Amino acid sequence: MIEGDPQRATFDAAIAELDERSRRRDVSFATWKARNALWSTGVHAAAWTTFNVAYAVTGEPPSTTSGGMLGIVMVLTGFISWMLLSEWMCGIAYVRRSQGLTMPSNAWIYFSWWIPVAELFSPARTMRRLGQGAVSTWLLLAWWLPWLVATGLVTARDSAADPTQPALVAATAIVVSRLALQRIIRRVSTAVA
Repeated sequence: MIEGDPQRATFDAAIAELDERSRRRDVSFATWKARNALWSTGVHAAAWTTFNVAYAVTGEPPSTTSGGMLGIVMVLTGFISWMLLSEWMCGIAYVRRSQGLTMPSNAWIYFSWWIPVAELFSPARTMRRLGQGAVSTWLLLAWWLPWLVATGLVTARDSAADPTQPALVAATAIVVSRLALQRIIRRVSTAVA
């Protein structure tokens, strides 16, 4: 084809249209994953908070049939929440990679939550990279620090003579963390759109 050729211009326009459709599909897919992440983290936060409040009210871990079931629900929703939140993060990373940015691998996004020491900072650091300025440091800290506190209080609650205070602090931290995570997911999803 010759420069200025109408066929070339048509070809270039068709390629640009395909690229735009692909970008819209990727963003739409990441938005769909955001709904799943929001839903699953909300259900898990509710189960975890309910477990801690029940613990605070009774002064001991829920061990009745309903309490045992609540513990099972908490573990299952935690697993599903981790999977769907990680899947959303991988979707955002894919979109960011298509924008030419360097992002962590999908394997790292999934499994950094489980690697000792890395689990303390890597998910928050990855979220910051995914946000690309859409999320403030304060909002990240409002998500991550309460989550770490709630996780750490599991041991303190179980070994305390009176587990009421650690259980209530953990329940509060979970709610704060979930509200901040909700804002993060929405801001990051909006930023890639």
